[in-house]
Amino acid sequence: MDLLYEKNLRTMQYNILTSTRHDAVVVAIAERYGLKKQEVRRIMMERMDMILLENMPARYDAWRDAGDEGDRIAKGLGCDLVTRFLPLMGRSAADRICSEAREEIARGTPEEDALKSGRARMGEEIRAWE
Repeated sequence: MDLLYEKNLRTMQYNILTSTRHDAVVVAIAERYGLKKQEVRRIMMERMDMILLENMPARYDAWRDAGDEGDRIAKGLGCDLVTRFLPLMGRSAADRICSEAREEIARGTPEEDALKSGRARMGEEIRAWE
């Protein structure tokens, strides 16, 4: 008897991530953090279990509707998105990047520039996070 948990689930994971709604989330994350779509898929396949992958669109929608509530900078960076809703990086790194963006804005950097820079740093962290 072949047990499901002993099989390689990569094909199923890939099929999930390439479905219409899942692909839209992959594209949104790739564009937001300056990553390649295939890179985001690979990272998700390595770091997320099947339940997280299957529920990814609902989790993304939940973040979009209520994540980082009341914090414009955290929402602009997507801190809750990549730590709590879709765990792609550590919370301490996200908090550090969020604080750095706030400091840049306090020093006079335009908010959109600080957010763009912060999202790029978050993309690097997503790539490197173990």
